Amino acid sequence: MIRQKSTLLLLSASLIAASILACAAPQQAPSSLATATPEASPPTPEPPTPEPPTSEPPTSTPVPPTYTPEPPTPTPEPSAAVEPEPTRIAFGPGRTSATVSGYVEQNGIARYVLRALADQAMAVDITSPNDDVLLSIWGADGLPLKRHVDDRAYWRGRLPSTQDYFIQAVSVGAATNYELHVTAFARIQFEPGATSATVTGDIEQNGIRHYVVRALAGQTMDVRITSPNNDVLLTIWGEDGVPLKRYVDDRADWRGELYATQDYYVEAVAVGGATNYTLAVAISPLGSEPTRVQFAAGATSATVTGWLDEGGDDASFVVRASAGQTMEIYILPAGSGVGIRVEGQDGSAWRAPSGANTLTVALPVTQDYIITLSTPAGAGAVQYTMDVTIPPP
Repeated sequence: MIRQKSTLLLLSASLIAASILACAAPQQAPSSLATATPEASPPTPEPPTPEPPTSEPPTSTPVPPTYTPEPPTPTPEPSAAVEPEPTRIAFGPGRTSATVSGYVEQNGIARYVLRALADQAMAVDITSPNDDVLLSIWGADGLPLKRHVDDRAYWRGRLPSTQDYFIQAVSVGAATNYELHVTAFARIQFEPGATSATVTGDIEQNGIRHYVVRALAGQTMDVRITSPNNDVLLTIWGEDGVPLKRYVDDRADWRGELYATQDYYVEAVAVGGATNYTLAVAISPLGSEPTRVQFAAGATSATVTGWLDEGGDDASFVVRASAGQTMEIYILPAGSGVGIRVEGQDGSAWRAPSGANTLTVALPVTQDYIITLSTPAGAGAVQYTMDVTIPPP
């Protein structure tokens, strides 16, 4: 029994070993089938070639990088305050002055500008309740005429050139109102050889017209104004501010010897309604030296106008003429009572008949001839025009 079990165990072990060997032995393909070609194994990739370094290898002692700080962003400066454009002052038609009113802050400035002509006389005045608004004036060319630091609220003078002139109303106190008055004076010019000039104009009710005339110390100035109702009067003062006449004396004329060489300002002041007027200004020659009559180039006659005052006044003129020429003197207005006398340096003399307004003289020698015009004692003042003609021989 035991022998059978051993035999069975041996047999089982053999069968198991044979099975194991059969499984482990390689199987042989049948001869009728093609032998399969095995696929090639993929190539082993080569290791990548390292690229050369783009920069040089560091030195043995590396240099630390330099740090350059960026400049700080500048702080923008505040933009300067833009000054406002000045207000332009313009005179009305026929006017010679303008007035503007305004308000200025404490220590503030109000700005104005006006156009004026070379040699024109200008007066600027500013008024304020506490007299603490002053004036600065300068030309567009930068030339200062007045600075407010002189503590004056007015300026008068002759303008140097034709340009814009800037005016500042400068407050040196609290905020306040003010009134600015600007006057441009029309200059009265005498024709060559003339000692007087006449201007005409229109004036509104209670209006003022402004004029200026240049004269020398020692000269006598005669100013007269006429109007339909005799209600346009005169105010006269010197450039230095000295008054010669005020319109409140109710007179329309003034005569006097001038004390300084300067501009003299003349105002026609209406004390009634709107009207027209005629202003005549005469300035006598200095001392007893006669005024030389000037002839234009190529002309044979010349005209002179002037005033003879009341009470036997006279005026003298001198003219050069040649022997053989004839001199004709003619006075207007006719019937004015102006006497005419001619005297030569050689002692010769001629006189017009009483009441005649003409005189003709045949000249005996080449010399200066003195012409004297006069009014009789007790006669009134008269404005005259004298025409002198000397035709060629």
